Amino acid sequence: MSHRKLAQQSGLGRALRRDRGLNRRQVNGDPYLHSTEMDDGPNWMKMQSITDRGDLEEFLNVAQLADKEFTAERRNITVIMGDHRNMLESNLDDEALTHELVIRSKDELSVPRRPAWSRTMTREELDKMERDAFLEWRRSLASIQDTEKIHMTPFERNIEVWRQLWRVVDRSHVLVQIVDARNPELFRCPDLERYVLEVGASKKNLLLVNKSDLLTPEQRYAWAEYLDSKGIEFVFWSATEAQLLIDAELEALEQAGEADQHHDRPTVVAPSAADTAAVTQTPIDPDTLLKEAFGKPTNPDLAYRSRIVSRNELFAMFHELGSDVLTSGALGPDGRKQQLVVGLVGYPNVGKSSTTNVLCGKKRVAVAATPGKTKHFQTIILSPDLMICDCPGLVFPSFAALREDLVCNGILPIDQLREAISPTQLVCQRIPRLLIESIYGIVLPQPALGEPADRAPTATELLGAFAIARGFMRKGHGNADEMRAARVILKDYVAGKLLYAHPPPTIEGKLFNTASHLATIQDLQERKAHLFRHETKVSSDGQQTDVLVRRSARQQPQNSVQAEIDRDFFAQSNVGVGYKNKNLSSINKGHLEAQEPGLPGKKGHKSKKVKARNLYKATN
Repeated sequence: MSHRKLAQQSGLGRALRRDRGLNRRQVNGDPYLHSTEMDDGPNWMKMQSITDRGDLEEFLNVAQLADKEFTAERRNITVIMGDHRNMLESNLDDEALTHELVIRSKDELSVPRRPAWSRTMTREELDKMERDAFLEWRRSLASIQDTEKIHMTPFERNIEVWRQLWRVVDRSHVLVQIVDARNPELFRCPDLERYVLEVGASKKNLLLVNKSDLLTPEQRYAWAEYLDSKGIEFVFWSATEAQLLIDAELEALEQAGEADQHHDRPTVVAPSAADTAAVTQTPIDPDTLLKEAFGKPTNPDLAYRSRIVSRNELFAMFHELGSDVLTSGALGPDGRKQQLVVGLVGYPNVGKSSTTNVLCGKKRVAVAATPGKTKHFQTIILSPDLMICDCPGLVFPSFAALREDLVCNGILPIDQLREAISPTQLVCQRIPRLLIESIYGIVLPQPALGEPADRAPTATELLGAFAIARGFMRKGHGNADEMRAARVILKDYVAGKLLYAHPPPTIEGKLFNTASHLATIQDLQERKAHLFRHETKVSSDGQQTDVLVRRSARQQPQNSVQAEIDRDFFAQSNVGVGYKNKNLSSINKGHLEAQEPGLPGKKGHKSKKVKARNLYKATN
């Protein structure tokens, strides 16, 4: 056998596959049978987030949780023709009809409870109790879904991920539920707040509305008014803005030479409870508060609470909510003074890890745009009296009028989509046509004759125009690659480039976003004003129309820096080819001719080395 073939058969990947094949479990030696005798796999496989399963996988998992033994023949297949609907093929017209039912049914959903346990239980007994309770919770959700006749969004089905939540709730004195400011009602889980109080009556809840920099002051006030009417303790926060302030502060420290001897970047330390006491006593400037929102006068107290808090103000709120723990003087298990533990919980990709890094003052937790980056809960000590507990992202059970919302809100990974027409159509209905054209610089097809002039563009129109403008074509076909274009547009929507904020239930959606959309369009038009000029065109019947014509590159005005660089370059009087920072025009040609001729090379020419040496001498 050749060395190459031997290397191909002895690789690590082939060895692992052979080992898995030999150790694969079979039922009575027959590989054509299903069975509940399944191994959970390694630890990293157990912690994978599972939000959706096929029918067979779901059946096997439920049977394993129920500890039921069975075998079934694989070849015994019966095809049942039914009304099958893809997860992302729901009717977009149902959104208004089912929105009220979704809000009413949201309080009926629950999170799985950890059963009561004692230290005298064995590990196997506790595991059996937790699996039984988790299975009963799964059955209750299925019963609610059948009763309400409404779609339930995919939720976390892995018990190992829920166990991370149970541990965080048990440890925490203050549980912070982080939600996305563009849709707080979808990301908030009311039953989680009830579960925290069931575990400990002294525990506190806090709703942290992250990414609040994407909302206008009027939009933040509308949500503050709604959350306050529900009796919810909330705070508006932006991890992105806070990180920019930290980076500026760290850069100032580095320039001042305050980095340590190991050349590590300095850290912005977390303030203690004594340091944040002065923050809560900052006087309120009434002139900076919002006076009116959506045609109604504002409440000064709510207007102040609707501001985006700073990092120190957030620490002050943590210390205020946990003041009972800090002043009790109780000792922890290690005999030291008990720390205030703040747990961070929320959906994937809402900014839990980003918030943790901001609170730490430097990167301590891995951050990624793809949902599900954090796998285990992590504890980080910020100060002698404060500890942060970061929980992995959890998709809580909820009812939604449209399952496309999970994609557009960044809960489900966009790169794993197989069908993107429905989510893109939802984006087309929420973002105005003019705003899409202004952001991407494309021209969408106009409505045909007989269609409403203000109708929203279709997903096919947007994806086709965007793909052609960006050059996204399929290989071998030459057609527009609509799937690639859809992934770019949906990621821009999740990132906030195509901004749509969901309103509170008391305000209509278009009214809630009209002001922000118009401001964005006006800002984009002002930025691109130098690219166009007004021209008056006269038609054959003598009618004059004012049109915008794109300027040529020579007609476009230059900024001051660009104009100064061009002026300095073209103002040079002595421009020519140079060698060794000297102009060849200044070389004495007679000096070159007087040089000693070099050794003849091929065809009687001088050697290249001799030529280069003579030229270097001439320039010096």
